[in-house]
Amino acid sequence: MASKTSMTNHIKRMHTSSAASDLTALRALATFRDPHGRSWLNLKCSINLAKQHIDPLHSIEMADVLPAAGLPLDEPPLVQGTWEATPLW
Repeated sequence: MASKTSMTNHIKRMHTSSAASDLTALRALATFRDPHGRSWLNLKCSINLAKQHIDPLHSIEMADVLPAAGLPLDEPPLVQGTWEATPLW
């Protein structure tokens, strides 16, 4: 069942097809932000692939899935003056 918890797990493990299925099943997940304004893309970019023993190819695939579901690549969760911290920053 698609939920914030399942999406968090899919992204932390880079389960691309499961994340895509959840985003399709529950479109509201695409607009979810945590209390700090971070999106799924921010979470994806914060994962230490080497430490988690995840093939970097899965991270690249996830980077394709999330924007395809409507997550903007350049929407900053943090803005300080003119400085913006985008997910890919």
